[in-house]
Amino acid sequence: MISPYYRCILAALVATAITGCATPRGAVMPEESKSAKVAGAAATREEVSRETEPTAELLSQLDRVREILAGGGGPAAASPVIEARHLTEVLPSHPYPWILLGIASLRDADVGTAEDAFLRASALDPENPDVLIGLAEVAEEQGRLEDAKKLYAASMRSSDDPAVAVKLSYLHLVGGQPDVARQILLSSAGTHSDDPVAVNNLAVSLERSGMTGEALEVLNSAEVDSVDLLRTRAVIQLREGRPESANEIVERLADGSDAGDRETFLLGLLAYQQRRLDSARKLFNQVIIDSPGSSGAYINLGLTYRRMGRFREAEETYLEGIARADHPDLHLNLGVLLELYLDRPDQAIDHYRKYLDLGGQGTVRVQGWVDYLAGIVETEGDTEK
Repeated sequence: MISPYYRCILAALVATAITGCATPRGAVMPEESKSAKVAGAAATREEVSRETEPTAELLSQLDRVREILAGGGGPAAASPVIEARHLTEVLPSHPYPWILLGIASLRDADVGTAEDAFLRASALDPENPDVLIGLAEVAEEQGRLEDAKKLYAASMRSSDDPAVAVKLSYLHLVGGQPDVARQILLSSAGTHSDDPVAVNNLAVSLERSGMTGEALEVLNSAEVDSVDLLRTRAVIQLREGRPESANEIVERLADGSDAGDRETFLLGLLAYQQRRLDSARKLFNQVIIDSPGSSGAYINLGLTYRRMGRFREAEETYLEGIARADHPDLHLNLGVLLELYLDRPDQAIDHYRKYLDLGGQGTVRVQGWVDYLAGIVETEGDTEK
């Protein structure tokens, strides 16, 4: 499944005409050491600028591949990978056919081909942030997280994309560098107050740096809400010796549990936050045993299984929760699991739509996911015919 970060990149690519060596600067990526494969791989930028501009027919084909990858559907005689590869043969000295080939290959989990394609694009336009993002995604897939950090950071020198700042901050946060994560988020464009992932990363990095008051201020001033934000707020309140405030939040998260269960639920949240996942699993399971209608317990048990890499058990947990307490956030979390971890986009669409039908928050954002996935499913169905 294609990375969510590429959705924004592809939208920019669709709107950008490929003339000469023009480069959009709307996305972000880092820099890594270029292997020997780059040396002499393609034409120099001077050669690119002297090349004849693409014909209208080729531009139309290029746009078609972009739209297919972005989820726009449309008629396609071949798969995006095949069409993108054809474009690299016709326009070998332009970076964007190679970028599209890299994106299409990543979507198909062909990391080796993606790496080769992004390296070819890098030889043509080494500072292109779309190229850097591709190389960073490849580095993450290969487990080279330090290289991924460098690539994301390098991309931010030419484009201050908030989405990449969030991604880079997360890599530093899980790597035990909360101070660095905090500085990245504070120095990037915008306040991120409408992005729950960014708000949560910033709050956690502040709290881990000993700036608890600032962390709570960030959480309280956020323009959005989510399970993660509520969990982080409850844990910080508990650590600050404010159990009453923590319990008020836990009431919202536990949803249907009695007072005794809420205490167990809060302990589960604390264990999850501290990455004591097996303890969190047992505590959330206990809440479910005592209060089978607690949708919050099912949501957080599913998240715990997901973090443990036990995706099938996470799916079963969400389905059981839906059967007992049909809450919109259960459908939302199940949709994310199906799309990004189990590669079942058609089923993810069903649960995203159910989330919208039940009146979940973030309708515009989730509707965008539905539209994107619907295009992908339609395109894959046409290709199989």
